[in-house]
Amino acid sequence: MLKMSLTETDFLPYPRTGERSREAGGNKVLDLRNKFEEEYYMMTVGAPKGKVVTDLIDEIKPKTMIELGCYMGYSAILFGDAVRRNGGDRYLNLELNPEWAAIANMLIELAGLRDFVRVIVGRSDVSLDRLYRSGEVSKIELMFLDHYKPAYLTDLKLCEHHGMIVPGLVLAADNVLYPGNPPYLEYARSSVEQKRETAKGGPMKGYNVERISERQVNSYMPEGDTPAFEVIGNRNLVYQSVLRQPEGKRDAIEVTRCVGWVEQDGGILLDFGDHWMGVFIGFASQAVHTDAEGQPTPPHGYLTWNELLNPEIPGEQRKRRDVHDRTVTISEALIRHHGADPTTKPDMITLTNRADAPVVLNGWSIRNHKGDNEYLPDGAVLRRRRRQSFQLHNCALSDEGGTITLLNEQGLKVDGVRYTATQTSPGHVVSF
Repeated sequence: MLKMSLTETDFLPYPRTGERSREAGGNKVLDLRNKFEEEYYMMTVGAPKGKVVTDLIDEIKPKTMIELGCYMGYSAILFGDAVRRNGGDRYLNLELNPEWAAIANMLIELAGLRDFVRVIVGRSDVSLDRLYRSGEVSKIELMFLDHYKPAYLTDLKLCEHHGMIVPGLVLAADNVLYPGNPPYLEYARSSVEQKRETAKGGPMKGYNVERISERQVNSYMPEGDTPAFEVIGNRNLVYQSVLRQPEGKRDAIEVTRCVGWVEQDGGILLDFGDHWMGVFIGFASQAVHTDAEGQPTPPHGYLTWNELLNPEIPGEQRKRRDVHDRTVTISEALIRHHGADPTTKPDMITLTNRADAPVVLNGWSIRNHKGDNEYLPDGAVLRRRRRQSFQLHNCALSDEGGTITLLNEQGLKVDGVRYTATQTSPGHVVSF
């Protein structure tokens, strides 16, 4: 049968004539969509591939599920209903096209999911960044990718950059065979070593459109569009990726699980003339940040082991060369006992600038042991040799003990502290 191609608004009268009740129910709305598609072409995940994702929802039972690319809400209704049935809290759907989002909202309401499914209009990368920076989403449990094909990879790397990708996460990417998305597949299936090698080229300056069809590249986004952020991602994450292709279908869904990450450490080789000796450095003994290859950042000015151990080097020279990598420290924390009282004041942390110059804190954040983030106020400046306190509205500190981490604008750890439950008596300030 030759299917006709109509505009998306042609479907709008269809469910209302087929179902008179205000809330037709998710299954009835989807049945009407499927019936409509018997004659008219529409971009939907369809039942066979949809079952791949609903099976994942039944397995993972995510509290929050994110979808990139809403179109007219077919998958939002199918997957949102599954998340709700499995005890989830919400379904977030990111859609660029405001007209499609408006149609989707009408159908979502008709399906009785308006209070559960939220459609966010705007660029996917900007929306993901805003969800993270606001503290609304600190880590992803399950994400379905079905939007602008070249953005699959850049959006994944942005989530990696923010630390939203953690072990246990599952990604389900649609249309990886037809129309196809080779750059995304290659990255999802790459080893840590391969990703580290690719990262040597620096952040992506645009979309990787190699072997993606010209129609997909030129559809949905303005000509010459580039990602809103240039990030490398986290090349130390370990993925396990499997292609799920329903029988008789030419397309498939790539199911990718984050199963861990690879850390780097180092050691010292000492030459005694007649023999060598190796000293392996224990965890957390490193005092200077390093890049993916283990090289120090910044590349100069740090104190080397040779300068530390060599008795022929004067102490004054060592002081001149030592990098002050922890100029800002977490010095105090006031941890409230929140309980069930919603009026309890937020927790507070105090930062100390140990340097002789002010530190601009734009993009800096505080992270608790659960991975929740609180960005420090834009424009905040920590003056030289001074302390300043900040309230934590989106990053509650547990009164049962935990960790507090200070991250700079690049997401690198600047300082970190640990405290116990016995230190968090009501009204007591914990000093570090």
